[in-house]
Amino acid sequence: MNDKEIIDMTKKLPRGHNIGGGAKQKRRKEHKQESNKN
Repeated sequence: MNDKEIIDMTKKLPRGHNIGGGAKQKRRKEHKQESNKN
């Protein structure tokens, strides 16, 4: 499998499914902190 095929695969996945996984975890952490404030 070459790089172009991998890029095409990631494009077909839901937005940020693989690459943006870290961002999703980060957001969940921020959300937890907001919940603790309330």
